[in-house]
Amino acid sequence: MTVSSTTTKVSYSGDGSTSVFAYTFKITDAADLIVISRLNSSGAETVEVLNTGYIVSGVDSDSGGNVTFKFNTGNASDANFSVTDFRPQSGETVVIKRIVGITQLTDYTPNDPFPANDHEAALDKLTFINQQQQEQIDRGIKFDNTDTFSGDLPIASLRANKYLAFGSDGDISLASGTTSTVVTTPFAETLLDDTSASQARTTLGLAALSILSTVDTAQIDDAAITTAKVADGAITSAKLDSALSLTSSYFQGENGAVGAVGGKGDIFRVHQQQLDTNVTIAAGDNAGCFFSLVIATGVTLTLNGNLTIA
Repeated sequence: MTVSSTTTKVSYSGDGSTSVFAYTFKITDAADLIVISRLNSSGAETVEVLNTGYIVSGVDSDSGGNVTFKFNTGNASDANFSVTDFRPQSGETVVIKRIVGITQLTDYTPNDPFPANDHEAALDKLTFINQQQQEQIDRGIKFDNTDTFSGDLPIASLRANKYLAFGSDGDISLASGTTSTVVTTPFAETLLDDTSASQARTTLGLAALSILSTVDTAQIDDAAITTAKVADGAITSAKLDSALSLTSSYFQGENGAVGAVGGKGDIFRVHQQQLDTNVTIAAGDNAGCFFSLVIATGVTLTLNGNLTIA
């Protein structure tokens, strides 16, 4: 025969009820077929077993034949009867391929008549082998015809725990990295398909961000409000209590933070200020108070330095 077709495999989608699937190429033995069932959701593949999970018809037919999966047909005398249902289910793909052994068994005896049939069968088998190798090559990664790179890889010890990558010259290189799996939670997965910050905020239930009118004290870290975070003129008299009480500390004029008793700085007065704890203005220190300073009963203000009341 001639080999006029390059087809070496066919595939079908399972539905749980179809048991007969055709192959359209010649085989010379039922074992020349490999039948694979693939679970589409995971990609897991199962190689079915000849005469256990399926039977083959059409051996030596130029047009091919059928692969018939076994199941409970209701008649134990059926060739494809089995108590186990091997039919491809919905969500599965069945692939039927021709795989022949890469051997040459034709032997020519000297002085015998030319064995034309045997010779042609040997040529057919060589063609089958070439076709199945070409099918494998077609599924491989190949370089373009004009690419001069050989595609050689370093030895296993040098490429261990590395990714296959391409350098700035386009040649294969190895990139360092980890091959461990990153585990994400179902909640994190809901964020992975967001393409903007706005979508991510919506997923998180934040909606559009707005200026907060109030912030609880518990939500502000100690020393979180610094001079750099307060705009010029942002704190006005209207935003301050009518009376400021100085207890164990007073305001430093140098940086606006609260200083320790007796430390350097100024005492600032807005509207009315009352000193409720003992304070000492150390020698060499200068303190100031605007308008008036009320000293609570029993409280002592010791002036070793200078205090200006304006």
